[in-house]
Amino acid sequence: MTYILWTLPAVAVIAAIANGRLGTLAASLLGLSAALLVALTTAPLDFRGPDAVIALARGAWIGWIVVPYILGGLLFWQMAIRPGNAAMPVEATLPDARARRRLLFTACFLIGPFAESATGFGVGIIGTMMLVRRLDVAPIPLLAFSLLSQTMILWGGMGSGAIVAAAFARTDPTTLAVHASFFLVAFNVLWLPLYWRMADKAGITGGWGEEAMDALLGMPGKAAGR
Repeated sequence: MTYILWTLPAVAVIAAIANGRLGTLAASLLGLSAALLVALTTAPLDFRGPDAVIALARGAWIGWIVVPYILGGLLFWQMAIRPGNAAMPVEATLPDARARRRLLFTACFLIGPFAESATGFGVGIIGTMMLVRRLDVAPIPLLAFSLLSQTMILWGGMGSGAIVAAAFARTDPTTLAVHASFFLVAFNVLWLPLYWRMADKAGITGGWGEEAMDALLGMPGKAAGR
């Protein structure tokens, strides 16, 4: 029962966002209030008001560290998708089915993973969504394609994924990243059939030639990127 109570802050945030009636900030404040209530009433040690203030100050400091990364990533996307006075990509139209197919592949396998590995903290998935929205796909496929682009990242923001995994593996993050890269390339090969099926379901079709080009463009790029 205690463990269920400790999960309530996360559950409250998820439920608030899924409901659609609260924005991100309101959902975060709701989760923060739930976390304070749980910590002050069911903490496994003596946790009082002053301790909560210290914990909040520490959390604010840690959270502030990632803000420059997020702002830098958003600036990158603004520069990448809207050079000069050009219109936003979501306002433009694509000339043909081939261009739509190429944009989808580029967003999911190249630009999205690159942006997430370079900045992290969800910036990659935001940019991927902005690009895929041009294709006028339904919300569920849009989310699926965006999430697919994020499964190709080992380290994430500030290398947190590699650092944590290296600690469990009792090795250094660089060695782990180098060796795991070979598995990620193979993993991406397995994702291609799923991607093709998702694209066909979303109405972004392509023949064998396009699929062969996807494989040629994606795999060498992933190997070089690692």
